[in-house]
Amino acid sequence: MSCGCLMTSSCQKQTPIPQSSDLSDAHMTGVELAQVKAKFKASPGFRTKEARILAPMITRGMTRNQVREILGEPDKEGALASSDDIWHYTVFYSQLIAVVFENDRVIRTHGTGIK
Repeated sequence: MSCGCLMTSSCQKQTPIPQSSDLSDAHMTGVELAQVKAKFKASPGFRTKEARILAPMITRGMTRNQVREILGEPDKEGALASSDDIWHYTVFYSQLIAVVFENDRVIRTHGTGIK
């Protein structure tokens, strides 16, 4: 892995998580945001729209509890089961959010297929 991103060897296919300025839904009320979070947490595998809104909220330095508050529990089973240092969230088929931790703080995020 030449990029050092700690992801799989297919990292050249990964794209940065879109920034909130790229999103049409960036300005929403607290109630709307709570609804988006609830839908993301309740619908593993079918949550592209919600991922585009929530992924940019995960920033460097956040704690595990802060990430859990926004995205819920990471994937626990399957080929992309999360570890202590990398949490995976399946968005839709090959779309994925990966949150990388070091010393219990976010050091980077990756979005695969989320535009």
